[in-house]
Amino acid sequence: MKRYIVCVFLLCLAGINLVVAQDTARIYVRVRVRQDAILLRWAAETPLAWKQTNRSGFRVERYTVVRNGALLEKPERTVLNAGKVVRAEPLES
Repeated sequence: MKRYIVCVFLLCLAGINLVVAQDTARIYVRVRVRQDAILLRWAAETPLAWKQTNRSGFRVERYTVVRNGALLEKPERTVLNAGKVVRAEPLES
């Protein structure tokens, strides 16, 4: 079931385009599935897009498409970081 969630999440996140100064940049995502967690790592395609995402941050959403082995008629959307925006952490000097 986690694999279905991960696949749908990847498809949704891979389809997101970031508009930066009238150009379009992609967000690349790497996913690692563990028994008790799904780890996400992502990066913007260009330095300008990276700067923009550091200012605006990200909202992480999960779409559940299968429950108890049955395909849901309408996927359930959950905002995982409700109330706060995820931003890159600064490098330590």
